[in-house]
Amino acid sequence: MKKLEFLVLFNLTIGTLCAQPSIQWQYCYGGSEYDEATSVQVCLNSDLVFAGVSQSTDGNVSGALGFDDFWIIRTKNSGQIIWSKCYGGSNHEKPYSIQQTLDRGFIVAGFTKSSDGDVTGQHGASDAWILKIDSTGQIQWQKCLGGEGHDLAWDICQTKDGGYVFAGQSGEIGGDVTGNNGYFDCWVVKLDSEGALVWQRSIGGGSYDIGYCIQETEDSGFILCGESQSNDGDVSVNFGNSDYWVVKLNFEGKIEWEQSYGGSALDRANEIQQTPDGGFLVFGQSRSVNGQVSGNHGGFDAWLLKVDSIGNLLWQNPLGGTSEDFGRAFIQKEDGNIWA
Repeated sequence: MKKLEFLVLFNLTIGTLCAQPSIQWQYCYGGSEYDEATSVQVCLNSDLVFAGVSQSTDGNVSGALGFDDFWIIRTKNSGQIIWSKCYGGSNHEKPYSIQQTLDRGFIVAGFTKSSDGDVTGQHGASDAWILKIDSTGQIQWQKCLGGEGHDLAWDICQTKDGGYVFAGQSGEIGGDVTGNNGYFDCWVVKLDSEGALVWQRSIGGGSYDIGYCIQETEDSGFILCGESQSNDGDVSVNFGNSDYWVVKLNFEGKIEWEQSYGGSALDRANEIQQTPDGGFLVFGQSRSVNGQVSGNHGGFDAWLLKVDSIGNLLWQNPLGGTSEDFGRAFIQKEDGNIWA
């Protein structure tokens, strides 16, 4: 079976009728086995870079190391492959986030279960695995972070000081993980430019708390979003099942404020961005029809909401039809429109 997923962008414009976008080009990348793209970025020179996972050893895939590998492809902006490389060990690896760095290389974040091949320093069941490569895909450094449980990184970004911060999840105390509030915690980790650990924070309550997206804010702090099923510890309220959870941290990783949003069903926030007015846009999906969710169309809707600089809800908008619709990512345009 073969699978390749890409991020598709639609124009969300309130009160304006937009022309249907047309396909400029399309390519299929992969081999004869399971291949999946999980993250895509536009490079500074307009090239594209994809991070994903591959089980193939043929087609566009070469250099496979194990069952699942980090698979990174760089293409021209017209889709032709410039290079394609696999990274990992003999067990499972999967990346969830890739970002171009200030030196025009790339930082990749995900998880590994290997302790051989390109992977050194693995701690337990699975570790967050951070991989730094140059512009041609050569490894500059790699870092395993975690404890004895299941730890992974969902999102990573480079910070103004040249280091990195990632958000993910941690399962239990041990190794690099010094705190646990119960079950899975949202795990936030700050690294220097060479991957050395600066600080780490386990954030959450007694249930299931995960961070899916993190961004540096204008004040050099951090904003993160994800989901929470807790109503204790660092989580002040739960509306039922899982909620959008947004946390503002200072530059040392200490909580400045946190807020939950949602209703009695499943709500999950996948991306957050600061807006020019100092507030934040949060995007994900909601199955709720009550609480702070108004206007659900049926099943899961993509759910976009705007909060102010201290987390007060300003407006919300469920987007979708009567079946299942999910929100993964968005872009703020200079004209004020949102592409999601």
